[in-house]
Amino acid sequence: MPVIAIANRQSGQAIVIVALILVVLLGFLGLAIDGGRGYLDRRGLLAAVDGGALAAAYNYMNTSDYSQAEHAATSIFGSDVHIYASPTCSGYGSTSVTCNFNDPSVATLTIGVVNRSIAGVSFTVAAGNSLPVTIMQVLGAGPTVPGSATAPAGAGRAIRFESRGPRERPSSATCGPTERSPPTEQRRRS
Repeated sequence: MPVIAIANRQSGQAIVIVALILVVLLGFLGLAIDGGRGYLDRRGLLAAVDGGALAAAYNYMNTSDYSQAEHAATSIFGSDVHIYASPTCSGYGSTSVTCNFNDPSVATLTIGVVNRSIAGVSFTVAAGNSLPVTIMQVLGAGPTVPGSATAPAGAGRAIRFESRGPRERPSSATCGPTERSPPTEQRRRS
């Protein structure tokens, strides 16, 4: 009879273990779904920021105007993150522009400009967003997870070097045939 008494005392433990395992599995599911979506959203945001920085640098190399370059960066960024409404921006034409989009997914866009004189102009485009989560919210992660991306791009000046004629070779240079070694055609004949 002792065997039956031990079996009766352990009958409720399986439900507790199954409930704990389900909570852990739900956490892994939330991490996979919301984490994968967050990774995908961050990659899209990073690609849009890269496109905006490159557009600003390219436009500046063609026009030498901060305002046009910053407008190009804002336009490319907006189209890359699929926001087609006009943002509210301040600071165009200066070295710092801040834009707010009327979209819940992208909060801000910041464009910084640094003029490095002879080295050219550097554009830094940064964006921040908030990604709504689904399953992780059940586990207490909050309704959104913040994300951000930053990308630099440079617009250099073309430097032209003028040739001043052929430079004389030092006497110790042996790049071509010398007086001691006859040209290749003379060696083949002999």
